[in-house]
Amino acid sequence: MNKKILITIIVIVAGSIAGIVALNTLLANNNPTTPDGTMVLQSEVTSVNVAILGPEETIKTGVIGNNGEIIFTGLPNGKYNAIATKVGYSNHYVLSTSINNGALTTVQIYMYAVPDQDPLYLSTNPSAIIIKQGSSKTVIVTVTSLNNYAGEVSMSCHASTSGVTGVLNPTSGSITAGGTLSSTLTLTVSSTATKGIHQVYLDLEHISGGIGGYGLMLQVP
Repeated sequence: MNKKILITIIVIVAGSIAGIVALNTLLANNNPTTPDGTMVLQSEVTSVNVAILGPEETIKTGVIGNNGEIIFTGLPNGKYNAIATKVGYSNHYVLSTSINNGALTTVQIYMYAVPDQDPLYLSTNPSAIIIKQGSSKTVIVTVTSLNNYAGEVSMSCHASTSGVTGVLNPTSGSITAGGTLSSTLTLTVSSTATKGIHQVYLDLEHISGGIGGYGLMLQVP
């Protein structure tokens, strides 16, 4: 075979292969595929409200059913945090769990009933929130009287990271036996606040002492 013809054929074939590789690379970049993972949260206590925050920067919520679990599907790879709440129980926080390669992740939720001697229970609506840097949002805080407690209640707030401030209005009030007391919490995220998922803690003070461990989760995208 003529050398010039052979060289021409080789060049054409090489060019075709390079073109196919480039085309496949372009298609892959324009149509990225992320494996969909699954997270199963299990608890011996049913009717627990669960909220999860992760790389999608959206909040997914659900309730643990009578079968003792809740399943979230279609989750992209990455790290997740979760908060589990139920009236009369202390909050449970999942501060870091991961989904890798679209795998199944199972998380145990441990709910502990508020001790009989505790006179109050605190809840927030919502229990998880997303606030961008330089923005503010409000959360409703509700204090519930337990064991027929009646008296003065005061509340305070602090975040697990700098650049996040919380203002309660009102910060105190009187609660009746079996009643509730509500307050509005305004959360402000500064323009320099660290991005990620953080905890916002709320503490209660009453005539017999103090109660901690309540709060909500905050994601700064």
